[in-house]
Amino acid sequence: MSNSPVAAQSMLDTSPPKWWTKLLFLAVLAGGLAYCANQLAGELANAQEATPWLLLLLALLIALGLEFVNGFHDTANAVATVIYTR
Repeated sequence: MSNSPVAAQSMLDTSPPKWWTKLLFLAVLAGGLAYCANQLAGELANAQEATPWLLLLLALLIALGLEFVNGFHDTANAVATVIYTR
């Protein structure tokens, strides 16, 4: 048995996930989203005003936008490093 990357790669299990694994993942995801929606609806129903929630939404949108733009910056740096070092 050799220690080459090809030999190690051939030992990996590359079969697709079973149907019940996908179903379990989707059930857990749906349950988490339903719980979050239920809790958020309860909080919004008890809130006296919506300003804090709007500010939170604005802050989250700004943070996600900055992360999106930063992803382009990181990708450009990674590609430039590969090109520069050949």
